[in-house]
Amino acid sequence: TGHGVGAALNVHEGPQSISYRYGNMTVLHKGMVVSNEPGYYEEHAFGIRIE
Repeated sequence: TGHGVGAALNVHEGPQSISYRYGNMTVLHKGMVVSNEPGYYEEHAFGIRIE
């Protein structure tokens, strides 16, 4: 998953969510800056995401 990256206090600019699991078909264009937030999850135990 990921999100757009903004400036100043608006850190999460659009697109707010970059994920195909919910049918999001956001097109990435040249010059857009996005984040990549990898995660690790243990079923019924815990999960962690690196930001």
